[in-house]
Amino acid sequence: KLRAPFAAARAYLAAHGGLVVRTRRVAGALEVSIGNDPLHMAVAVRALDLPAIATPLAGDAPARLAPVPARLAILDEHGNHLRELAIAPVELAAPRAWRERPLTWIVPAAVLAGVAGGAFALAVRAQHDADAITADSAHHRLADADHALGRARGFAIAGGIAAAGALGLGTVGAVVAVRF
Repeated sequence: KLRAPFAAARAYLAAHGGLVVRTRRVAGALEVSIGNDPLHMAVAVRALDLPAIATPLAGDAPARLAPVPARLAILDEHGNHLRELAIAPVELAAPRAWRERPLTWIVPAAVLAGVAGGAFALAVRAQHDADAITADSAHHRLADADHALGRARGFAIAGGIAAAGALGLGTVGAVVAVRF
């Protein structure tokens, strides 16, 4: 007498599938919807680890639970648990090490590029000063022209070193940006 109804129930569920529950995280909440309920028994969802009342499941609209519970139960009309689910915690990505961040390399490269530009501008100005001193040699000494040329060379060398550093750091920053 008891086997026939259970066999019929198993055959019905095999043909129509079992209870399917779908969950999705949305903006700090958990949306719960029923994908398949062949016996039309699921009427509510309740968080098991949070003090909350049952949230009704209405048609195709998902029930929204906030905050996200660690465990929940799908309930029938009498409050019986049709299915219990464990909700996996969100795993946050580990923060990148400082050397794996592109801005670690790109910001100093930009600063060095600015320094290089300024040094080159000062080198050009010092060269113009030396040219002006040479053009008006009657009113200036040779040491003044040598001093201006020395400043022009110094600024040009500093600009070249800063430009090389900017190029190197910028290249590393680009590789880090593409790689990580």
